[in-house]
Amino acid sequence: MSGEQATLTREKYLELKDRGLNDEMIGKKFGLNRSRMTRWKKQHDLIGERLGTNPSFHVAIAPPEPGVHRNFQPKEDSVVAMLREALQEKNQRIRELEALLHRANGAAKEADAKAERFEELLKLNGIEIS
Repeated sequence: MSGEQATLTREKYLELKDRGLNDEMIGKKFGLNRSRMTRWKKQHDLIGERLGTNPSFHVAIAPPEPGVHRNFQPKEDSVVAMLREALQEKNQRIRELEALLHRANGAAKEADAKAERFEELLKLNGIEIS
């Protein structure tokens, strides 16, 4: 580092883990020995963050034993979650508009039927409509 030591933040730590750096490398970069790094991780609730999410790291997981079920659901990306929510809102709005359209069509049919009855009544009473 040039001149002054940068401060390690939770975000910076996770970014460096994603890039594949281990705790020793991160500690050296920020002037923290092993015990200080461990203490810093405890203070920032990061104990257990050993591997980053870098796809170049592979962790072998044994297949489940027969009869053992694992309920693993990957975390949804925030963009996907935002798009899913927006889509649900749009679908709800479409359903609301369809309901309004259905009501409007029903009202229009009812108005047409009333107009026809009114015209019939006028004709029965000898009143001309132009």
